[in-house]
Amino acid sequence: MMRVAVIVAGVIGMTTFAVHDAAALSARNRLCVQTARQNARRTLQAARAAATTQQRDAIVACFGPNNTPTNTCAANCTTTQTTCLEDNVTTPRALCDTSTLTTDGVTSCREGFDAAILACKNIKTPNGQPDFDKQIACQTQARADRFLCTQGCAAQVQPAQDQCGVDFSDCLELCG
Repeated sequence: MMRVAVIVAGVIGMTTFAVHDAAALSARNRLCVQTARQNARRTLQAARAAATTQQRDAIVACFGPNNTPTNTCAANCTTTQTTCLEDNVTTPRALCDTSTLTTDGVTSCREGFDAAILACKNIKTPNGQPDFDKQIACQTQARADRFLCTQGCAAQVQPAQDQCGVDFSDCLELCG
């Protein structure tokens, strides 16, 4: 279900603003839209983190009162799962998807996108004027490439994410 939501959000994001920066949006409007998107993204991330914490607390509570052997076992399982996901899913995916560190040896989707958009802005007609049509096409392709790249990052870590889930379920089974 989450993957479907990500794909839908990506397609919407690719098609929403496939317009030339200067021709369609003033600098002030572009900044406003960018800020609104960033705020929405942060809000969604915070909500997801809160929901994940609530879910983990609720799962641990299923195993009895605090500090009982089964409750402590379940708490250890959730801690192990959190570590597994951080080490094998969250960190590698961020490196692939959004890292902007020049020393990490990886060209992330974000770095590739930023470079492509910069190149798009420099497309000129033979007489040296900005070629808006080609710039728009270039920016649209850059967005499509970024979308495919981020989906590739998700696919790379999916087996590890699945294994963390299996290990978590197995751990809970041992708790009783």
